[in-house]
Amino acid sequence: MKVGFDFENKNSRTRTLMLIVGVVLVLGIISSLIIQRQISQPRTTVVNTPAPESRTTVRSIYITSGGASFINPQMRAWIKVFMEKTGGTISVNYQSIGSGAGEAR
Repeated sequence: MKVGFDFENKNSRTRTLMLIVGVVLVLGIISSLIIQRQISQPRTTVVNTPAPESRTTVRSIYITSGGASFINPQMRAWIKVFMEKTGGTISVNYQSIGSGAGEAR
C-alpha cells in the first residue's frame, strides 16, 4: 500500500498541480474581493462634541489718570482711538492737572 502522492504517474502529478493551482486561484479571488470591499466601503467616524456654551459677559474697565497739560491734546486723540478699538469696554479718563500738581504729590 502506497501512502501519499504518486509522483511516478504523470496523470496524478497533473491532477495534483491543477488542484493546487485551482486552490490558489480561488483563494486569490476571494482575498481580492474582500480587499476591494474593504476599500470601497466609506469610513465614517461619528464624533459627538458638545456645543460650547456661549456666555458673553461684558465688563467695563475704567482707567483714570492725570498729568501734564502739555500732552493733553495728544492723550485725547489716543484715548479716542483706543476706546474705538476696544469697543468702549475700556474707558480712559485723563485729567490734565499740570505737571506742578504731580510734583507736589
